[in-house]
Amino acid sequence: MRETEAITEARRNLEICNACRYCEGYCAVFPAMELRRDFSPADIGYLANLCHGCAGCFYACQYAPPHEWGINLPKVFAEIRVETYAEYAWPQPLARAFAKNGTVVSLVTSLLVAAVFILAIGLQSSAALFGTHSGPGAFYAVIPFPVMAWTAGVTFVFSLVAIGIAAWRFWRDTGPAPLRKGALAEAVGDVLTLKNLGGGGHGCNDIDGAFSTTRRHFHHALFYGFGLCFAATSVATVYDHGFGWIAPYSLLSL
Repeated sequence: MRETEAITEARRNLEICNACRYCEGYCAVFPAMELRRDFSPADIGYLANLCHGCAGCFYACQYAPPHEWGINLPKVFAEIRVETYAEYAWPQPLARAFAKNGTVVSLVTSLLVAAVFILAIGLQSSAALFGTHSGPGAFYAVIPFPVMAWTAGVTFVFSLVAIGIAAWRFWRDTGPAPLRKGALAEAVGDVLTLKNLGGGGHGCNDIDGAFSTTRRHFHHALFYGFGLCFAATSVATVYDHGFGWIAPYSLLSL
């Protein structure tokens, strides 16, 4: 990683936090911070991506604004995370999208949805578009199965490759230690339970100084919701190609 204004500010914050250590039980950032005396840009990028933006340390900190030291790790770490996303993005031209991520995602989504409607109107008959479809094969009456499969497949593979390359670059630059089974299992457990959005057991300060687990629950709903969607698609693939059962399927077909 490059030395940036945010990296410099984070280093100042971390040096003060490393001397204080009041927040060492809040999340994984502080035990990892305590293993270091000097903080390289790569170290700071790693710590920033360990941070979940819980903000518990900010509300607990006696040196947070309006103190003259103005310690605010969640804020500066959030800025650095965006910088790391841009730096390690693949292909690199996509890095510029992170500057206005919400705008870009909204625009691309709107254009793609519009393109689907335009292509459907241009390529399908009015009977297919506005008719009533039921029974086996009805699911593909408007958008054929090969179009669905190729579009989803190409998108899925590209996403895996892009994320994999970005993760490998980040892993390489942060100078990782050899993988250990115990550490890997603990990390996977932390991810699946969102331990570091727990604020040390009290919940996070999502809006103000009050503790809350709402954000953690919404993240769980999103993550496991996507997981269930993927599981449903995988089951449907087995139904179709394994058993010859053509979609759509009943709600209780599992």
